[in-house]
Amino acid sequence: QECTLVIAELARCCSEVRAQRRTPGPQTFAAAAVVALLVRRFATRAVSTMLPLPLTLTQGLPKPVLVAGCVELRWADSFRGSTTALRLQALSTGVCAGLGDAEELGAIHWPRPEGDDDFRAACEEAVLSGRQLRLAPGCHARLHETFQLRRNRHALSIVGSGNSVIEGTGHSVFCLAGRHSRLHLEGIVLRHSAPTPLGNGSDIGSALFLLGKSQAQLVNVTVSSLHGLGIWMVQKAELEAHGSHVVDCGRSGLALFGDASASLVGSRVQRCTVHGACARGNTHLLLHHCEVKDCGRRGVYAYVNATLDMANSTVSGTLDRTRAAIEVAGAKPGDSTTAVIADCQVSGNAGAGIRLRGSVSHALTGNECFGNSVDLNLAVGEENDEWPVAVSHPAGRYETVL
Repeated sequence: QECTLVIAELARCCSEVRAQRRTPGPQTFAAAAVVALLVRRFATRAVSTMLPLPLTLTQGLPKPVLVAGCVELRWADSFRGSTTALRLQALSTGVCAGLGDAEELGAIHWPRPEGDDDFRAACEEAVLSGRQLRLAPGCHARLHETFQLRRNRHALSIVGSGNSVIEGTGHSVFCLAGRHSRLHLEGIVLRHSAPTPLGNGSDIGSALFLLGKSQAQLVNVTVSSLHGLGIWMVQKAELEAHGSHVVDCGRSGLALFGDASASLVGSRVQRCTVHGACARGNTHLLLHHCEVKDCGRRGVYAYVNATLDMANSTVSGTLDRTRAAIEVAGAKPGDSTTAVIADCQVSGNAGAGIRLRGSVSHALTGNECFGNSVDLNLAVGEENDEWPVAVSHPAGRYETVL
């Protein structure tokens, strides 16, 4: 399995090649070796390696573009009459610095200089072309209907300046429904302001709705939903959020179901009417160096078979006296919930600080719990009569224990 390419063109974006002796003109290499080289340079893994073999690139390597945190190379496959893509999952956009800035890579800018303010059309163009969509500082884009990524591996990357606003009034603002579809948002204020005819938000969705095996990455993004959920995740959806905020949600800020997983680092969840973050089923919720505050019923809620991993975070200001700021429950037959809570501060909540209920395997280390109605509460499961089981003896400060 071989491919032919112009080595000098490959050297444009691979420093490993620059160090080697090069000769002009096409040369032949094993296709697998080319993929391996690109993966070593740019990626953690090859998401798609649909190389037509043999591959001849006598006109040189196609220009790389960034697609939702990935490096993508595209070329025309004359034999099959189609376009083939090699997409590599990058560690971060930083590893792609050798490819040049967004201007060099052909980013789409909105609003457009020619005055076309159709934001939906700009998003569609970004998806189809694989180019990044860049928003001007202070701009306000509107989506009156949900923008959906429906097709397999469709990807959209939108980068703003920190105060660039995207507002949606549909069921959700963005919906990732295609298998392995991906969304990258950076420096964006994302507002979901859909009305709720029923009055309780149950008839609308969320700012972000993730299904299937979709993936979303948020960097310096603020998410809010006037009447709905901030981020709604089902099936095997995945979320990574860094330096982001989920605030002012009419229901819960973050809701995971099925086999979904979410990782929030250095982020804040605040003023959510129901829960700050909740995870049910075979879900995995990670909160590291996060702040959860001023939520209605619970700050963090993991139950059924969920896994909760919290570290170096704070939970405060929950309003419900009958519930807990952090509650982990496995109260029904067959439930098996896991909680690791380390070096967290849980204080100033109307109800309990940490409540573990039913079949919960837990490790509590180095936490500071004070100023709650009860700081640590261990309770039997209502339907399975099981008690929480400690992997290690709880360590830290718990002024009141029940």
